[in-house]
Amino acid sequence: TFFEHHPALLAAAEAMKQARGGLSQSRALAVFAPLSAFWCGLCEGAVDEDGMTPLVGKVQEYLRSHLAEKISLTDLARAFYLSPDYLGSLFRRQTGGTVKQYLNQQRMRRAMQWLKETDRPVGEIGAALGFETPQYFANRFRQYYGFSPSQVRHKGKRG
Repeated sequence: TFFEHHPALLAAAEAMKQARGGLSQSRALAVFAPLSAFWCGLCEGAVDEDGMTPLVGKVQEYLRSHLAEKISLTDLARAFYLSPDYLGSLFRRQTGGTVKQYLNQQRMRRAMQWLKETDRPVGEIGAALGFETPQYFANRFRQYYGFSPSQVRHKGKRG
């Protein structure tokens, strides 16, 4: 979550919990949620060489490490204590695409890598990337690349 990346906010929430004598940590964190949105706004000025803020980089990192999971924009925004509209807008502004497009791109890239570098069965690769059936994975792969996963494997074995 967002606060795992920002221990100072978590520590402040814990201190608030103790100072208030019984205020739950979740309530204390809720108090800090608007603060996190403000902090993220400040971060928009601090960009890397690709023109992205640390927040968008963390979101991309989170998505790459959760490729097998069904992740909605709402779930993602909740994980970073932001509103879905704000996160979606910020992500699109900085990357030129939606969160869903980025997640699909990363899944397809990982699938291609595994198809070329491993002997894992196609269905197992699809399942490891969150696709419900091997057929659905193969269809999405074909839509993305214009050829099937088995064609990648066949081409790889020919040399």
